[in-house]
Amino acid sequence: MPLVAYGPKPFSNPKGGSKDLSFSQAQSHSGQGLQKKLKLFLQTTLRRWKQVQYLSDIFWKWWTHEYLPLMQGHQKWNSAKRSFTPGDLVLIVDGTAPHNSWLMGRIIEIMPDFKGLVRRVRVKTKTSELERPISKLCLLQEAAAS
Repeated sequence: MPLVAYGPKPFSNPKGGSKDLSFSQAQSHSGQGLQKKLKLFLQTTLRRWKQVQYLSDIFWKWWTHEYLPLMQGHQKWNSAKRSFTPGDLVLIVDGTAPHNSWLMGRIIEIMPDFKGLVRRVRVKTKTSELERPISKLCLLQEAAAS
């Protein structure tokens, strides 16, 4: 019985007849199993993607609510501590930004209050300059001492 070649495996008539399968018939016979495999693959992939997103959300919430405050080091203003200085590299905290997209910037200007304590700073990012309170900044690297 002659075989019709389609892809790596040739197809023959499944009913055992002597007629060759046409391309469309061979495609319809192979397509049923392929559709089931594709559907199962898509369901498995979607379920896995949802699991990864869930784990990512858990990590992001933990990072922003527990780890980041430790990095910021909230202190009372009872004693003099190191304050932000021009040249410091900071992470700009933004609760509305999506995961892993907070901006980094370098402090270019400090704005002390009437007591001389730094409360706000001007930060230069890759694309713009922003003015932010120090409570919304996280120090990543201190400026090099000159």
